[in-house]
Parts: sequence; C-alpha cells; structure tokens
Amino acid sequence: MLFFRFAGALFMQASREMAAHQRSVLAFDLDPAIVQLDETVDESETETVLMVTHGIDEAIYLADRIVVMANEPMPSIAEIIDVDIPRPRIKAELPTHPGYLKAHKRLVSLLEHELVTAEAA
Repeated sequence: MLFFRFAGALFMQASREMAAHQRSVLAFDLDPAIVQLDETVDESETETVLMVTHGIDEAIYLADRIVVMANEPMPSIAEIIDVDIPRPRIKAELPTHPGYLKAHKRLVSLLEHELVTAEAA
C-alpha cells in the first residue's frame, strides 16, 4: 500500500480510516512476529495478527484460532478454539458450515459461563 496523497501528512491530517491504514502499513513495515489490530485486515496477508473483538461472528469469520479470555477469579485464558473452516471464507455461507456451528456453540457457552461467574462475584 502506498499513500502518495498523504506522504508527509501527519496522522491527524488524514481521515480516521486513512490513519488506521497508515498505522497498519507502518506495523507491517517493521516486520514484527505479531501485529495487534482493532480492525480487520486483508485475508491475503500471511502475517500473524492478534485481533481483539467482542463479536462472535467476526471472530469466527476472521480467525483460525480464537483465544477466549476469562476474568474470574483472575484474568487468564479460558480456552483456545480452533476454527475448522477452510479459506477463503464466504461470509454469507458461514452460518451453515458445521465448523461455524461448532465454534459458535462453544463460544456462546464459554461467554455464558463467564457472565454467570461475573454475576456471582
């Protein structure tokens, strides 16, 4: 990705979306082992990306592995779920795939358990 129009512009001078893309490009340009993002990236990338989301469908659509965090009794990894859905994934067909149904059911179960645990504390 090249940003000729914004070359030399400060992040605050670009649109919010362009600034996010600039940060992504800078992160990948540094060639890190892991990149943490709070928005989606192109599926054609081969980098390892750590994405934090609260959306079950988004997590299943984007991830090959989902790490579910637990809050109680102390912050920790509750479970790591492998998403058994081949790529490329077609979002409209996702809800009928057996791998989606399995991952979705497990994620809902884990989150319900977290909610009950949090309410009991």
